[in-house]
Amino acid sequence: MLHVHDHRSRREPVDPTVEQSAVTTVVPEPLPPIVVHDADLWDTKPIPNVAPTIDFPVDDLPPSRRNFGAGAALSFIVAIILLIVAFLLITRRLDVPISSDATLPPVSASQATSQPTVTIAPSTTAALPPPTAASTTAAATTVAPVTAPATTAVATTALATTVVETTVVPSTPPPTSVPATSPPTTVPPSAPAPAIAGPGTPQVLSDPLPSGTSAGDAGRSLALAQRLADALASGDWDVVRSIEPAKARLSDEQLAAGYAGLDRASLILVDARRQRDGYRQLLVSVANERNGAQTSLYCLQWSANTKKGSVVEQGSIGKLTTVRGTVSSGTVVNDPAMVDLITSRCVWR
Repeated sequence: MLHVHDHRSRREPVDPTVEQSAVTTVVPEPLPPIVVHDADLWDTKPIPNVAPTIDFPVDDLPPSRRNFGAGAALSFIVAIILLIVAFLLITRRLDVPISSDATLPPVSASQATSQPTVTIAPSTTAALPPPTAASTTAAATTVAPVTAPATTAVATTALATTVVETTVVPSTPPPTSVPATSPPTTVPPSAPAPAIAGPGTPQVLSDPLPSGTSAGDAGRSLALAQRLADALASGDWDVVRSIEPAKARLSDEQLAAGYAGLDRASLILVDARRQRDGYRQLLVSVANERNGAQTSLYCLQWSANTKKGSVVEQGSIGKLTTVRGTVSSGTVVNDPAMVDLITSRCVWR
């Protein structure tokens, strides 16, 4: 520890009530040097090295109980496991059942005498339930003689049980049900194939039509247009010229050359608009061509005048599609794909 001593003189406190003399000029004296007494810093002793002491608790238990721990418990468990394994090995070698409900068969006097072994052929009675006590007793009283001793009666009862099992009348199998015979299926006659030649069958795609006209109002105009289509398919050129004035100047050869491949034509009315003495019709012609080899669909616009009995072709949109074989107009109106094709492409122009 550092000790510092101040050797400067201390002044007495000044009384403020006493008049003091004037202060004269005094030359300050130099202060004495500060002496540090550090000798005690070097006079130190080393700290003694004292070994730490640990207080262990004193075990008051007797030595016999102190040594019993985890090792003894593990040894005890191992010993129990070994005993169980040894017991299982012994019982397996002696073929003794382990289940608690295993009971030995009762010893009777009949075991002393060997009974002949009877081989029972397998029969359907194996699935039957065992005979009841009442049935066994009844069989025993029938077989056993009257003078038989009691012990013999027991043995006879056992044999009677065996005899009853072998002589049980086999149960007759239940009568097999006669399989129900389904009635012969009658194949419906197939629909007749559409005729390759002959008059066509007009159809209406919807009623009322998209324009609001009913199929009945436009029926006469559709019948007149179908008459013209039949004349073109059958080659009746005089009827063609009388109905359609535009073809009146054409010869038979020219008409035959233009419609040589047409076998039959059926018209489908898509829409109709009223005009003067008839209707302007939007039609689809289902044309069977080349002796039934193919069927083509054409979109037409014809104006039918029922008062004059004439038909004027207003224009042709053209062919919509061609399919193989002979297809009727009824098949077309019942085919959703064909109907979508017609409504999307056969429109007013």
